[in-house]
Amino acid sequence: MINVFLVASVSAVLHGAMAVLFVPVMSLFFLAQHASLSQLNNPITENAMVLAVIAPVAWAAVGFAAGAFMGFVWNMFAGAPIKPQIVRMAVPIRAASQTSAA
Repeated sequence: MINVFLVASVSAVLHGAMAVLFVPVMSLFFLAQHASLSQLNNPITENAMVLAVIAPVAWAAVGFAAGAFMGFVWNMFAGAPIKPQIVRMAVPIRAASQTSAA
């Protein structure tokens, strides 16, 4: 069995780190494509910047939930391994002959 909280925490850290790297870059691309000097005071631009701040926290929460779910599923299926089955096969044995005994 694995520690579900540990798996969820590691998943949250990884998802949060990815969001910290990628969301500001995507937000910068959005700002560069859609913002001119007249649009910089537009609420859409401000919303995009707020999203760039909130998204890593939200994505880390999604990562925590996904990690907790996967840890729980792993424990549910891998916690009780399949018992090994004993295989019985008939092995042919050659009968000893009276004349060729050593």
